[in-house]
Amino acid sequence: MKTLTFEEFEEKYKPQENLIIKENTYLYEIFGEELEYVKKQHNNFIWTLIDTDDEEQWIIPGYHIINRSSYLITEIPWENENIQVNYNEMIDFTLAKITCLNFFFKKNKGKYVNKVSDYFSLNKDETFESKITLGKAKYLAIDCYEHLTNKTITEKQEDLIHDYYNNLV
Repeated sequence: MKTLTFEEFEEKYKPQENLIIKENTYLYEIFGEELEYVKKQHNNFIWTLIDTDDEEQWIIPGYHIINRSSYLITEIPWENENIQVNYNEMIDFTLAKITCLNFFFKKNKGKYVNKVSDYFSLNKDETFESKITLGKAKYLAIDCYEHLTNKTITEKQEDLIHDYYNNLV
């Protein structure tokens, strides 16, 4: 699977601005007049913005219904379906580890620093080199805490970790 940044996608495929609402956006809604316009386009020019696990969003080639949140239409057609475009907020991988330590293990940092580092390293996606998606960082921190402590976080803790990571961007 080839992964592109949004900037690479813009440069290569040239997404067109939404011609229906005439606002400064590439995104087309998944209902109404905008959806009807998308359906009239040739499939190789249509891309779907999907929501996936870990609060991630990806743009994939073609017209898809499952997990869709918007559509894009490009001037240049996609050549195959083995492409994904990263449409996520990214943070530094080291910052993601440190944030996990500061949130969950503040009182026992020394005891957990290597364990957290190892856990994050085992789950690193080399596609992004020294970055991680914000959504993946949140859920990796939760998984790390639960794995290292054998405790399940509460709903309140989950809300707090989401806010804590969201403040990084």
